[in-house]
Amino acid sequence: MGDKKKILIVDDDEDFLFLTKQELEHEGYKVFTSHNGRTCLETAYLEKPDIILLDILLEHEDGFNVLYLVKSDLTLSKIPVLFITAHKELDPLLKVRQKFSANQEFIYKGCSTRELVKKIESILNRV
Repeated sequence: MGDKKKILIVDDDEDFLFLTKQELEHEGYKVFTSHNGRTCLETAYLEKPDIILLDILLEHEDGFNVLYLVKSDLTLSKIPVLFITAHKELDPLLKVRQKFSANQEFIYKGCSTRELVKKIESILNRV
């Protein structure tokens, strides 16, 4: 994979963060984690990730607002964001597609590491 690609995972579920971080590091990525939107922005400025994996429903805020803050910031706006969610109902997906663009990517929690890596690489290959 050459230089290690940097991934920032934003989720308020400690177990999910820990396991996903381990899985992605095992795949050769350099992984940073954040529990909320504020630390997401701070970490993104500091570490300059290649991609952000963002949970839709964070404690005390939602991922849509965090996505808006990332995409509204000139320094961070070019970082691709992959929504990762446990919610399989259509409404949140439609909400983000209408609010941002039909190109916003999603993947569901519980997918295999292989599926997640494939989705990440697909996005990184387009930027």
